[in-house]
Amino acid sequence: NYADDPFYVNLASLSPVLWYGNDNLFYMEEALNDAGTSLPFKLYLGVGELEGTYFNATFDEFADRLEAHRLPGLNYMAERYKGGHTFSAGEGFVNALKYFYD
Repeated sequence: NYADDPFYVNLASLSPVLWYGNDNLFYMEEALNDAGTSLPFKLYLGVGELEGTYFNATFDEFADRLEAHRLPGLNYMAERYKGGHTFSAGEGFVNALKYFYD
């Protein structure tokens, strides 16, 4: 159970492929919202602005859903970086750690 596991206190996902598995993460988020599930952790999402239109569009859609649903217990940050995929990795991990521990 992720709620009882200290491993799941902070999660970072950089350049997430949110459409993987036929948009499964969107369906999972919707189900968690419908069930009123508490997610007691911090989530950091980051993507590079040059990673492509579809990458950025799905990122925006997922961030908008998180904002609209405001799942109980979930604290999150969604951030876009200047540059592409490799640039976002370095900056993203630094920013994620700052978000988690500052």
